[in-house]
Amino acid sequence: MKTTTEASPPKKLPPASVSTVHPLPETQMVALCPNCHAMKEHGRRREALIAILLEVAEKAHARW
Repeated sequence: MKTTTEASPPKKLPPASVSTVHPLPETQMVALCPNCHAMKEHGRRREALIAILLEVAEKAHARW
């Protein structure tokens, strides 16, 4: 009996988009899933989300 070994297909990562926390391209950047990106751009609480993202981005960039 002959057996074959097949490699399992690589797992796909969920899509992510890079978004600026502020509209200017030189500002802090964060990677967001499509849902979070839509909430940041169009959500009812986008101002609160942007404040959280800015804090997270500033902490991450400070480590560099």
